[in-house]
Amino acid sequence: MRNLATTTVSLSLLAFTLTASAIAEDAVIVATGQDGQTRVRRTGEILDFTGQTLTLRTTTGAEAAIPADRVIDIETEWTAPHRRGDEFFAEDKFAEALEQYREAARQETRPWVRRRLLAQAV
Repeated sequence: MRNLATTTVSLSLLAFTLTASAIAEDAVIVATGQDGQTRVRRTGEILDFTGQTLTLRTTTGAEAAIPADRVIDIETEWTAPHRRGDEFFAEDKFAEALEQYREAARQETRPWVRRRLLAQAV
């Protein structure tokens, strides 16, 4: 009986570990300093990104507001249609990109990414 209990606990821990590692973490590259020349990588979950502010829930749970003009780059998980749309766009294949962006918007659950897709489609 002890082996069964140990196996169950081990499987539960494995499932928790796999679930926790499957949760993607966003990263934001931010220009800092008065001259904006220094770069800092901040991690957490992007809650919103408007034309004025990016809101990031940090790994400690705190929320940070980052001015949009300080955001250099965003590292996050994009859907496959979103990535394909970006590839088509870079190749000046705008009709194909638009089709992919529309599909990505149907699949996407994050409001800030949906806004980004809409802006790119326009």
